[in-house]
Amino acid sequence: MDGRGQRKIRRNTDEQKNHLDRAGRGGAHRVRGTFRVFGDKTSGGGAPAYRPYAEFSFGAQHPARPKAVWADGKGRQVGLDKFEGKVVLFNYYASWCAPCKHELPGIDRLQASMAGKDFTVVAVNIDHTGKIAAGRLKCQPRLNHLDTFVDPQGNSGKVLGLHAMPTTFIFDRQGREVGKLEGGAEWDSKEARALTKYFIDRPEYTDNLPKK
Repeated sequence: MDGRGQRKIRRNTDEQKNHLDRAGRGGAHRVRGTFRVFGDKTSGGGAPAYRPYAEFSFGAQHPARPKAVWADGKGRQVGLDKFEGKVVLFNYYASWCAPCKHELPGIDRLQASMAGKDFTVVAVNIDHTGKIAAGRLKCQPRLNHLDTFVDPQGNSGKVLGLHAMPTTFIFDRQGREVGKLEGGAEWDSKEARALTKYFIDRPEYTDNLPKK
């Protein structure tokens, strides 16, 4: 199998599905996406273990923008307010997390193809060595389209409720969480792109959720 085939994680296109429907409470859009994923939730290293699918978990209530902060490559504090007006795919990764390293090339390709005035990827490294570990990972394989963000103390993860690695959140244009996926996934796949575009095209999605 060539490199591209490995990154596709033995895709079975006959089984892959993506459902975008109008259902749920209060007339809100409820989206269910299925992805070919790899690697169990892990807090350690080791080779990825393959499993067929994981479902993106959608928030059931109207959230507020979390006050999570992390640092950029120059040590400056960053929060979700920096990306106001864009849908944000927010990913946590680390050097000791094999599924994280496996999904990063796809996340980089997603940023390369979709980043712009409506969307961006924020990938945050949580290694204790911070920028050093992030720099090494960006060279193996070389990731050309992801900015460097680090949180060696894990403070933003505590605010967001990070429980497994990798975890990827999607935030709407106002920085409100619409859902998350715990575990590695092909974020540049057709299904993942469709899910991301769904929120880009529907800025009213979160407003229609029940208030907390």
